[in-house]
Amino acid sequence: MKNSPSFSDTNKSPNQETLLPLVVSIIQVSQITTLSSSTIYRMIKKGDFPEAIRLTQNRNGFLREEIYEWVNGRTRVN
Repeated sequence: MKNSPSFSDTNKSPNQETLLPLVVSIIQVSQITTLSSSTIYRMIKKGDFPEAIRLTQNRNGFLREEIYEWVNGRTRVN
């Protein structure tokens, strides 16, 4: 059985980026964006928000990096 590399093996210290999951739930997306799930799904339907990916027959998720890119692409309020 192959052991997964530890942080000492890679000479990198753990940070929030390495500890966060690659796929996040709609609840987590709502927390990141401060938008309701209804608003998120409405925006997905209009093509204004990253689409979820199918994980299993009954489970969807969102790619964390796509959500962060979307947030970073928003215009700042003056």
